[in-house]
Amino acid sequence: MKKILSILAMAAMIFTVACNKDNKPHHHGGDDEGDDYEAPIVIDGDLSDWAQLDAAKVASCSLKNADGWGYPDIKSAQVYADPFFIYVCMLFNDLEPDASLTYNATIFLNGDNDTATGGYNFWGNAWDQGDKPCLDVMVSASFFAENAWITDTINEWEVCTWGGEDNADDWGWEEAATPGFVTAKAIVNKGIEIAIRRDLYPAGKIADQFTVGFMLQGGSDPIGILPNEEVSETNEKGLAPLLVVNTNK
Repeated sequence: MKKILSILAMAAMIFTVACNKDNKPHHHGGDDEGDDYEAPIVIDGDLSDWAQLDAAKVASCSLKNADGWGYPDIKSAQVYADPFFIYVCMLFNDLEPDASLTYNATIFLNGDNDTATGGYNFWGNAWDQGDKPCLDVMVSASFFAENAWITDTINEWEVCTWGGEDNADDWGWEEAATPGFVTAKAIVNKGIEIAIRRDLYPAGKIADQFTVGFMLQGGSDPIGILPNEEVSETNEKGLAPLLVVNTNK
């Protein structure tokens, strides 16, 4: 089981990250103490800053075979990681919410990039992780509820760490208290953008290279999952590996 980073251990990390009143994160510590961190992405629902990034430094995946894939409601996902934040943009595939349901966006991370620890793979129906499901943190938040899009900045996320047996494919998630860990902004009828603070990661240190999976839920049912592959005779479920993300330094 992955070790949970204690509050004291987090306080002893090399740097801390905060947000000022202008929604511009900055960091302190080390040789660069006092230098401002210029956020490459501002979580405001305006995706124009994503277009300014070097595409070679952005990990991305897109929906393949929407007609044959059982969970087609995420059209694409992009991830940009630097030493302080992990930024995510999920775009939806013509999502028309059911007024009676609550919709959640969920991100699953194998933050330490270790396939010997962690677990969960939606009972073999989400990603190709072989016989070693290895996810260690799950973050999920509602962006549509009570027949309305939640357009305010979303700061309240359900954050869970893996508490089951290593490499088990059951529900072994345990809730973790991580205020300030995730911030998001829903984009009505389009998607959601998210910022994750690396220094508050509740399952140890995030590796320079890590892997991610994305899920969209309408009520309790998954309706969107990425990455995916074309459904074929040799891949009847259309499963793909988790998206590989490299940190830009």
